[in-house]
Amino acid sequence: MTPFDFRLLLDLAERLLTDDSDEAIVRTVINRIYYAAFNVAREVVAQDEQVSNHRVHDRVWRWYVDHDAGLPMERLGHIGFRLSRMRRQADYDATATLTVRDARRALRAARRLIESISEIH
Repeated sequence: MTPFDFRLLLDLAERLLTDDSDEAIVRTVINRIYYAAFNVAREVVAQDEQVSNHRVHDRVWRWYVDHDAGLPMERLGHIGFRLSRMRRQADYDATATLTVRDARRALRAARRLIESISEIH
């Protein structure tokens, strides 16, 4: 069986997001955007080290920040942490107001992150 290509979640997010999307769609889209970026990033980390499920999200992004390949990898980690904060906000913070603009910003950041990872690895 062919493994699932998590980048497809970005395409789904883009299809769901319209200029008049309500907040429920925006929150769902941010979630899908994050998991696309996270899973692509995790696949690279898993090639280098065993990735347990304990605090896996922090550990994946920390791997990029602390990686000795320098600034490009560190930037990817910081983008990942930003997307992670947005995803937690979308999933758990009922008082946060998330807009279509926020989701589009997250989508651009995730695409850059995934493209950069593809170029590096």
